[in-house]
Amino acid sequence: MTILCAAGVILTPLASFINNLAKIAHFATAILLYGAVFGIIPAYFAQASVHSSFWMAQEKRLGLAR
Repeated sequence: MTILCAAGVILTPLASFINNLAKIAHFATAILLYGAVFGIIPAYFAQASVHSSFWMAQEKRLGLAR
C-alpha cells in the first residue's frame, strides 16, 4: 500500500507534466501547420508569379539560370 501511495505521489505530477508537454507540442504543431498553410504556400505562389523575374535575376547572377 505504501509503495502504491509513493508511486501515486511520484507519478501524478509526472503525468501532469507530460500532459502539459503534450498540450505544448499540440499547440506548436498547430502553429507550424498554420505557418505552412498561410506562409509557405502563398509565398510559393507569390514567388512563382510576382517575384519570378527577381528569382530569375538571382539565378542568372549566381550562374544557376536554367
